[in-house]
Amino acid sequence: MYRGIVLLFIIFIEIKIEKTGATVRSYYRSTIHGEGTYYGYNEGKGHCSLDSPIVGNADGLLSVAINKKQYDGSRTCGMCVQITGHGIGAGSSPINGTRLAFVNNECPGCVYGDLDLAEDKGGRWEIEWTAVECPTTGNLAYKFQGSQKWYQKLQIRNSAYPIESVAFVQDGTLNYLLRSADNHFVSKDSQVQSPVSLPVHVVITDVFGRVVDDFIDTFDSGVEIPGNYNFQGPTSAPESTTSTTVTTTMTSTTTPSTTASTTVTPSTTAESNNNEDTNPCASLWQQCGGLNHHGPNTCCDAPAALCEVSNAYYSQCKPTYTNGDPNCRQLWQQCGGAKWTGSTCCQIGTCQYNNAWYSQCRI
Repeated sequence: MYRGIVLLFIIFIEIKIEKTGATVRSYYRSTIHGEGTYYGYNEGKGHCSLDSPIVGNADGLLSVAINKKQYDGSRTCGMCVQITGHGIGAGSSPINGTRLAFVNNECPGCVYGDLDLAEDKGGRWEIEWTAVECPTTGNLAYKFQGSQKWYQKLQIRNSAYPIESVAFVQDGTLNYLLRSADNHFVSKDSQVQSPVSLPVHVVITDVFGRVVDDFIDTFDSGVEIPGNYNFQGPTSAPESTTSTTVTTTMTSTTTPSTTASTTVTPSTTAESNNNEDTNPCASLWQQCGGLNHHGPNTCCDAPAALCEVSNAYYSQCKPTYTNGDPNCRQLWQQCGGAKWTGSTCCQIGTCQYNNAWYSQCRI
């Protein structure tokens, strides 16, 4: 007789982190080659809907449309990219040198690796690019579109990295909204239970698994609603906060189930972990502290990277460069190549060869 296999997983984590973020994270750890083209200045408009007003951390940056595959249903909206060109190609406006740009649009006709620049220029030029942290100050901002208690369409703005997931906390449960192609998260057909009452308790996760737990007290549409936090940590406390742990239980016969019960419950005790991490230090972006954490609590790239506290449950090794060698280059910056006259050492990572014209500090 066939015997069903029951698998029971009880995982204590602060939030549910979608694995799809791994693809976007890879853009920060590699150099991508493609072609750069131009589609004309468009006042910051684009499929990502990050205009009206232009999101704060994109103001003044070059806007680009990313190819359809890497647009990935809006997962790379709000990503900053460092673009390098060497004038190789054809047309009237060569792409030379390195520039910082902001992804706010989709290029349906572009292939993997291509970027379409929002400038009134012409040509098709070889480029290479990597995703980098956006220059960001202040807290997150929230923008609703056509929303009320029965329907919500929410955009998260002013994040240094793209957003991975958004959930509302309802009756102690994390209910996840669905991503839309125009860079919003919508309640229709999602786990969210209507009506949604104010203030909305929202849990936001970026592609590196960092979390913001905040409250939104209005459904006002078409305006930026200031948040109380950003992923670098709180700058002011909301009137009411709840420290929570998410318990995810999945039960399956023969194969893992496609449904999961995700419940938020208050946690005041730490859970034991029998699989202690034996690594002596944590790599860049890895966890380095927090309740229930039994792994390393120092960063391998110190002093240029430090263990920064995101919340009681999670600390992460992040680049700071405060104590690093100022004569060496920062992560993702150029460190070599033909006609390069700058420093060739790296504060984090090593100087890795891309081509005869360009080497870059990478991990």
